[in-house]
Amino acid sequence: MSISMKRCRPARARILLVAAAVLLAGSACSSRSPRPGMDGGGPTTITWYAGSVDQHQNDYRRILVDAFENAYPSIKVNIEFGTVDTDVNRADLLQRLRGLDGPDVYMGDVIWPAEFAHQNMARSLDDMFDRAFWERIDPGLLAASSYQNKIFAVPLFQDQGLLFYRKDLVATPPTTWEELEKDAAGRNKDSTPHGYLWQGAAYEGLTCVWTEMLADAGGSTLDPAGPRAALNSPQALQALRFLRDLIQQGITPSQATSYQEPDTTQLFASGQAMFLRGWSYVLARMGSLKEKVGVAPLPTFAGQTGQGFSTTGGWSLYVNPRTRNLDAVKIFIRWMTDVHAQRILLNLSQIPVNRQVRDEARNAPPETRDDAVVAGLQARVVSRPAGWPAYPAISQAVYSSVQSVLSQGADPQAALLDASTKIDNALR
Repeated sequence: MSISMKRCRPARARILLVAAAVLLAGSACSSRSPRPGMDGGGPTTITWYAGSVDQHQNDYRRILVDAFENAYPSIKVNIEFGTVDTDVNRADLLQRLRGLDGPDVYMGDVIWPAEFAHQNMARSLDDMFDRAFWERIDPGLLAASSYQNKIFAVPLFQDQGLLFYRKDLVATPPTTWEELEKDAAGRNKDSTPHGYLWQGAAYEGLTCVWTEMLADAGGSTLDPAGPRAALNSPQALQALRFLRDLIQQGITPSQATSYQEPDTTQLFASGQAMFLRGWSYVLARMGSLKEKVGVAPLPTFAGQTGQGFSTTGGWSLYVNPRTRNLDAVKIFIRWMTDVHAQRILLNLSQIPVNRQVRDEARNAPPETRDDAVVAGLQARVVSRPAGWPAYPAISQAVYSSVQSVLSQGADPQAALLDASTKIDNALR
């Protein structure tokens, strides 16, 4: 499915203040903006399918839509609330978009452009907006939203994998995986049962963890020289053995092979672990533990230069090619990526995509800065190989083979060969 700023006001009051500012700004510009539905036929209603991805006590979807409808009263937004499971949302959308009841605009994972464009489930957006619109968005994010040199998604917010650690238990965050392993092994297991938590269930989250670990070892899932698997390598074997050893040594609990993001966030927030691999929004979900939690780049393996790699995640806005409300959808997307909506997302500890708001996050004073958001903006990024329509099969080959080692004791070398075979078949 993201960045952060420490606040001096309670979260609820802060959200209300931001929303009020957005409403005033939206009202000011609304009188100058063309409005669908202003011809006397009543408001235009668009349907926005949006999954729940941030585990926040305040639903960002409702906050954003309330502010948008106040700015544009001639457009009503019907929210279809998706689940927290990305794969479930993806399957539901693919079925819905084949029929006539599909949403006008939908929120989708950053890894979907190639697959959804290839199946004609997403509209090309290049001609919908002018150059000034595209320039407001970080160019690296736009590149990941393209397929065959056309843009099929507008980034809404970004996620980055980061290391969260207990400042009261670790004086300095580890910079190598070997240091983390040593720190976690020396913890007081009575007070801190778990050393390092990460997402090990057989789903997309494990592919993200794997992508980072593999990049740290110097490897990649696909061969950069051609569309074929590159997992039959010493680097992949090192990464997989390390993940397996974390579990075998008791640094990561064996139950981690069923953990997704909500599970690891809840365990860490309850004080049961020393380290957590989580997305950048996690810091804002720590509750009473927040003052004891620090955030740092993910480690790398000893002997590697620089900080560890961080898988890029996040969520984007896609347009149904069969929508009959294109003008209203265009206004909705433009507003959602403008500074007002992006500040709301920043205030909810999501990494904004708007370049102006990203700069505001970086330059915020220490007393209001969201450290996780800033760390996410400074991360050393690595992308999943999602530029192929067959990416779902590629990812499944990765997480199922990796999981067979972690939960079933499969031989790492054999598992990597199996994944390679499945990936090569998917790319044919």
